[in-house]
Amino acid sequence: MSAADGPGTPYDPLAALDREGALLKAAARIAHIGAWDYTPDPPLLRWSVETAAIHGMSAGEEPELAAAIAFYDDDSRPRITAAIRRALDDGTPFDLQLGFISRNGQHRWVRALGSAERQGDKVVRLAGLFQDITEQRAAQLAISELSERLRLATDVAGIGVWDWDFATWRVHWSEQMYRLHGLTAGAGPMDTARWLALIHPDDHARCNDGVRAAHRAGKPYDTEHRILRPDGAVRWIHSVGRMLEGAGQGRRMIGTCIDVTDRRLAEQARLEKDAAERASQAKSEFLSRVSHELRTPLNGIIGFTQLLRRGPALPTMQRYHVDLIHDAGEHLLQLINDMLDLAAIEAGQLRLSLEPVALAELVEATVALARPQALARRIAIEVDAGEAGLHVRADRVRMRQVLENLLSNAIKYNREAGLVRLAWHRGADGRIAFEVTDTGLGLDAEQRAGLFQPFNRLGAEQRGDQPGTGLGLAITQALVLHMGASIDVDSQPGRGTTIRLRLPDAEPAAAPRQADPAEAPPAPRRRGDGRRLRLLYVEDNPVNVLLMQEVIAQCGPRYQLSVAHDGEQGLARLAEGAPPDLLLLDINLPGIGGHEVLARVRADPRLARLPCVAVSADAMPHEVARARAAGFDDYWTKPLDISRLVERMEQVLARAAATAPEAAAGGDRSA
Repeated sequence: MSAADGPGTPYDPLAALDREGALLKAAARIAHIGAWDYTPDPPLLRWSVETAAIHGMSAGEEPELAAAIAFYDDDSRPRITAAIRRALDDGTPFDLQLGFISRNGQHRWVRALGSAERQGDKVVRLAGLFQDITEQRAAQLAISELSERLRLATDVAGIGVWDWDFATWRVHWSEQMYRLHGLTAGAGPMDTARWLALIHPDDHARCNDGVRAAHRAGKPYDTEHRILRPDGAVRWIHSVGRMLEGAGQGRRMIGTCIDVTDRRLAEQARLEKDAAERASQAKSEFLSRVSHELRTPLNGIIGFTQLLRRGPALPTMQRYHVDLIHDAGEHLLQLINDMLDLAAIEAGQLRLSLEPVALAELVEATVALARPQALARRIAIEVDAGEAGLHVRADRVRMRQVLENLLSNAIKYNREAGLVRLAWHRGADGRIAFEVTDTGLGLDAEQRAGLFQPFNRLGAEQRGDQPGTGLGLAITQALVLHMGASIDVDSQPGRGTTIRLRLPDAEPAAAPRQADPAEAPPAPRRRGDGRRLRLLYVEDNPVNVLLMQEVIAQCGPRYQLSVAHDGEQGLARLAEGAPPDLLLLDINLPGIGGHEVLARVRADPRLARLPCVAVSADAMPHEVARARAAGFDDYWTKPLDISRLVERMEQVLARAAATAPEAAAGGDRSA
């Protein structure tokens, strides 16, 4: 019996249905909600009275689908068209906010929702709602409309709704709740025990405690937990609930669930990415510190052994000892350089400048560098250029490093009095095939598989006859791949080894136009031999200071060196009298660091054009780039090659003179 029926009035289901229909129509009219459905075969669009009213049409008017879509504005028309097409094609539901022009010319907005009805694999009907949201009358929606919105939220947004009756501890689930948990709606009623069985064991206690706290104290329930689906999938669910207590309701909690697995995975990926970046940064900082701490004493070790080898002849045994110290220092330096290269590659910080590189010239320079190593073992080097003038697209410095590594290994692991052959030719695919072949012991299958693994020396470390770290070929492979090339190995035990590169070819770069003598700027005037060059070296390490003093002393009377032991003292020296011709500045100084000293020098008009060279044990690429961006004219990495010190100083001075304003007039800044 309904509330409208008096005592003793028999219950009339048809009358009740009519009243229910009347109520629904009234609610739809008040909330400006209209219904629609569409059948594609035959094509027929049906609008409710309210849908017609929303569009400014009379009751009973039902336009064709194309005419209905024509109501919508230019932005909304393609969206509703695409949504209907998708719904008809594969049953994709939609929930859109659309603008349209009603028949009476008013611009209005509706929320359009639609879902598909299938028979087998075919969509036979679309049905949905229009809600006039122009005046935002959501608060006036009737209970039936709220229920419909909840049902649509379940279908469209994937939100499940649950109702927990604490009197019986039974849980009512919407269909979407079952789908979220990988179950069918007909999988049977839900209760507390069954619900807990679907939750990940590690989250049982937290979920159960949250529900019981809500039950005892009326607290809101809000948690994210994992569920175990019947197919074994683990998903994350965000569940929110609120207590409802009132007359006739008992103690109940109503809530929603939504799958947040994608967000959780994205957060986890972000956390892992952040952790990886922090680890990479920490690794880079560690390597930078280690490199700096090792390079600083190596500067003294290698530098002084170079001085001893250049000095007066030593007794044979002493010369042998000096050579051992020097070679050990160079080996340690190579290990440091290899570790920095490998770290830069792994961190994605490798910087390449790809350009046409003349292969023959690069090979010639590489072979010249390797000949002393080959002569020491009586190994012959043959070069066979299949075609003259070939160029490859590569980073010139890194390509030379690749060739040096391959040639050095071919010599190091060859037989005494063996042969190394370098050959290249253009392949049928247009790429350049470059081969380095040796007559060494060769490699078996297991050794070939580990050839490019870092720190894997393929058993050579057990023989102890050749030094090495096993990093060279790993770095070589990474450099080759980063330059768009490939590398492979062909080797058999007892038959030697061939390492083959396939390099992208390139057209030679156009030669720069030679300027006419009348157009060429005058060369900077070279200082006379009697002109002394004043150098200021700012360095806090006494061993490095002593080494520089010894080196400059051997360079002859042309160079005059003064030393400052920290940044403050260096700035004080620069403020006294005429500025030096060249400033050599350590970066890691106590107190005022090298970058701050440079900034103050560049800010002083009297010193702004003073040639400044950074001298540092930090060889990390980002530090070199930072120094150049700060305004240093050059960056010298410790240990210094003292055999090239004078050449490098003169190069810096020549560049500075060539770019100075006075140079164009033949002037001399320090004359």
